[in-house]
Amino acid sequence: MLSGDWSSDVCSSDLTVGGADYVEGQTFRGARAYAFGDAYLGSRGLVVPGISAYLASQFRLRPDALYKAPFVDGWDEIDPVQLRAAWTEADGVIDSGPLRTLRLRGGRQFVYGPAIAHLDGLQATWSSRWLKLGAYLGSRVPDWDTGDARTEPRQLITGAEATLTLRPGPRPLAVRLRSLRY
Repeated sequence: MLSGDWSSDVCSSDLTVGGADYVEGQTFRGARAYAFGDAYLGSRGLVVPGISAYLASQFRLRPDALYKAPFVDGWDEIDPVQLRAAWTEADGVIDSGPLRTLRLRGGRQFVYGPAIAHLDGLQATWSSRWLKLGAYLGSRVPDWDTGDARTEPRQLITGAEATLTLRPGPRPLAVRLRSLRY
């Protein structure tokens, strides 16, 4: 239960939260209005054929409010702009031969396998009509900032995939093996 004078930005000395005295900056953080959103930018062969780039970020805007209420929040503990994905990909830069289907991607990316892996690293895939091979390695991106995430060493993530197509067509039949280690 809140009680006290909320008519100004400065809290009065008789303000209580559940019967305890409220001390600005010590007991609770001031609540603020905020806005959040996502920003995406991508290109596919605009500058160089076969080279693509992608950027995805999230942001929060936290303007100061004139009136503050005592709410505990976690918004002050994480960066206001977070880079979710930013990678460059080379696909189709080799015109002929067995490596023409080779695709290389480097940067911050999500890799979908046995579990979703968020990593800063390199991914390579190669495919033919019947076989697709892929591998990736990199360091794990700390999606949830616990405070120690910036100072702790990041874990190595490695993984691979092999898909054998037994029957191509509109209703294909395939066998896939995937691995993930971190």
